Amino acid sequence: MLIFVTFEILFAGLFVYGLYDFRKKYSSDLLGRNFRFPKERASYGESHFETPEEFKKAALVQKPEDAYGTIYGQMDKSGKELINRRMDSVNRLNSHIAVVGASGTGKTYTFTKNFIFQAAKRRESLVLTDPDGGLYRDTAGYLEDSGYIVRRLDLTKLDLSDGWDCMRSIKPESVELDAQFFAQTVISNVSDDMTSIYSTGPLSLLKALVLRVFLGPDFKDKNIGTVYGLIQNEGGEAYLDKLFDPDYMPLEARPALGPYLSFKQGSPNLRGNLITNLATQLQILQSGPVGSVLSQNDIDLELPGKELCAYYCIFPDSHDTYRFITSLFFSMLTTRLVSLADEQEANEYHAAGELPVPVNFLLDEFPSIGMLPDWDRKMSTIRKRRINATMIFQDITQLQNLYPNTWVTILANCSTMISLGINDQFTSDLFTKRLGNMTVEAKTDQYIRDFGRSMIGMTGMDTHSRSSIGEGRRALLSLDELFKVDEDRLLIVFQGHDPILAYKYPHVLHPEAKKLRKIYQSDLIPFWDKDARGRKREEEIIRLEEYYTTHPRAFEVDRSYDSLGIAASGISAMKKIKESFVEHFISSEEAGEMDENAALLEPKISFEGDRSLTNFDSWVEDIRTSEKDLNNKTRLLDKDKLRKEDLLKNTNKSEKDNKVRIDREAEQIVEKNKEERNSQEPPEVKVKFSTESDYNGGDIMLDKRSRTSSSFQINNPF
Repeated sequence: MLIFVTFEILFAGLFVYGLYDFRKKYSSDLLGRNFRFPKERASYGESHFETPEEFKKAALVQKPEDAYGTIYGQMDKSGKELINRRMDSVNRLNSHIAVVGASGTGKTYTFTKNFIFQAAKRRESLVLTDPDGGLYRDTAGYLEDSGYIVRRLDLTKLDLSDGWDCMRSIKPESVELDAQFFAQTVISNVSDDMTSIYSTGPLSLLKALVLRVFLGPDFKDKNIGTVYGLIQNEGGEAYLDKLFDPDYMPLEARPALGPYLSFKQGSPNLRGNLITNLATQLQILQSGPVGSVLSQNDIDLELPGKELCAYYCIFPDSHDTYRFITSLFFSMLTTRLVSLADEQEANEYHAAGELPVPVNFLLDEFPSIGMLPDWDRKMSTIRKRRINATMIFQDITQLQNLYPNTWVTILANCSTMISLGINDQFTSDLFTKRLGNMTVEAKTDQYIRDFGRSMIGMTGMDTHSRSSIGEGRRALLSLDELFKVDEDRLLIVFQGHDPILAYKYPHVLHPEAKKLRKIYQSDLIPFWDKDARGRKREEEIIRLEEYYTTHPRAFEVDRSYDSLGIAASGISAMKKIKESFVEHFISSEEAGEMDENAALLEPKISFEGDRSLTNFDSWVEDIRTSEKDLNNKTRLLDKDKLRKEDLLKNTNKSEKDNKVRIDREAEQIVEKNKEERNSQEPPEVKVKFSTESDYNGGDIMLDKRSRTSSSFQINNPF
């Protein structure tokens, strides 16, 4: 009886504590504000901070080694519960991100560097803006060591920049369209009003000159320096008239005649002013170093879509002298990558119309890049080509000033918005409205005073009160509350979701941070030292060859991530399959003489070759497991003719269902093995098994037949 009573008391205590804990979590405010939420109705709005269960279709909470998507933040400050983008087909949101963070809110420290780590983990290319050059200094060495081709377009230290021949961005098969876009990008960044004659006139002239140089066989140096030389020729308009004379123009250059005749529609005085204005607006091209950088071809705009590349664009953010160059670089890069994607046919690794290697634009200080023509339209189309854009700015006013007519559309094209810290009224007001309203408990106290005769017969005043609890409406975060959000916190807003209140994730906590290798300016080779630069390119080729010799399958990436079978809890279903298989194997006669402890090591099989295990030439490293044990185990793996895709279709089922299916089909395999044993003995296979102590030395590799975390390599034998 006493035990029963004790149990009842204990149960009641646990129930009360659970109820208290539930009310603490879900009936009160996460920020500790002095109000509660109604338990039943929400007449004025249901906006709230989402839980992992609510946002699991867009993001997962995982440990760093399990996370593959972009890291948005973390649930707490432990560094072990990362909120990262869900990468499989369950997530239907696009990958464009808008990040807002006032100065000093940790945009680079808590977001940008983590973004680079995760992109490298997924084997995706990067194109980065780097206004002060610090990102290149801190991360370029890491990306080189990870098998990337690294280039820098440096407009702050031109003598340390790689060359980009911008005229080579024009393709012969689309020469007129590319020339139009080329001229439009330049003029939109040197002119304030694109509708006036002072913009349309120079645009026609610049397009004509670009076509004349690009198509004309009489020009040997087909670069932007040659084009500018025509603009500032002392012969002026008379010289240009001779250049575009139909009677003397080469036949190949005839497409340039149309835009030049459009330019000639203006009056003589106007045309002279337009030529002078254009020469003045592009006068930075008079600089010898600028002309050299823009005339040498070290940066291939299509290469990031074919191979792993990291392109850094370094430019001064204190003035806009080079704005038309940075804008032209990103505009032509986007155009070339889209064209490359449209040429692609479907294969094992990507669908038709997709880049072989996804490209991520990580655009810090986005407004400083300059005007990108039709950027709002491009954002809605590039995502289909596996081109993702992440725009980072200090406040939305910057975006509004640069794109006054399309800034709303640009933000609407981003399925994810992140606030790292707000310090202006306009951005705060926009976020307040986006976060929405919520319903809170409203307590009303009434104090009633009655004048009359009291019980003892005396006249006086009687006071009593009455309280009632109802509903009230308020913003989830008001303007002043947004300004006061803790500096360690951030807000994540997914399209179609309520916001997430999370903690920032310092990049120094990321497992890859220890691999960072700095490259200082003193380590770079000057632009004029051609011999040294040539040797550097040779060393780069050797470095890449060595990397892909040790990582032969680094490009064989299943970017659907569906076969990974990530459960909503963030636990890999592949682990469940493996555990079920090992459990079955221990009890099967195929285990041979292998001891149970060896089988329970949860082996990580390091693949170095073909899909078939029999083609691998690995070795035994775990001293607790004999070579004979390993060969006995791999016979069962080698005889497994089931396609791994068939097994992985079940990854969304329960662990019990997975085990039942695997046990049943594995029994069939065992029976088949018995029949084949006498007729054909499988060749010996040596497989490398790594213990827990080896994990931190693993590789970064991810492909259709393997999955690699940031600290160790997990491969699926199925």
